[in-house]
Amino acid sequence: MTDKIQNPFPWMLLALLCAALAVTGCEGSRNAYSEAKTVDEKAYVVVEHYSALVKEAADLAEKPNTPREAVEAMKKADAAAMPVMLRVRNLRNAWQAAGNAENAEALQMAVNDATMVIADMIRAVKQARGETP
Repeated sequence: MTDKIQNPFPWMLLALLCAALAVTGCEGSRNAYSEAKTVDEKAYVVVEHYSALVKEAADLAEKPNTPREAVEAMKKADAAAMPVMLRVRNLRNAWQAAGNAENAEALQMAVNDATMVIADMIRAVKQARGETP
């Protein structure tokens, strides 16, 4: 148990995932996050979740009744999320090519960061849907 306390990354990820899931309310996302056990699986889920959010944001932005402020909020959230997601993808590729402790730790940190920016993206999409936070 002391190893887990000394290495806060798994606990931080769990807290971040819980925060993101509380915001999403999406059963499919919740299940995907809960099923992901390895850092590689978690990275895959976070990138796929982001991709789904980008698609939904694009669809919402095309609707004429979506408020301009909501469209701008989605653009801003995506602009912040994109470099983080690219980093996750690159680190995941590196981990798959030569998975070692250093790569795994870097990937875990990137997944933690990605979870934070996904929460912002979820809030922006919810705003565009007309849902109150």
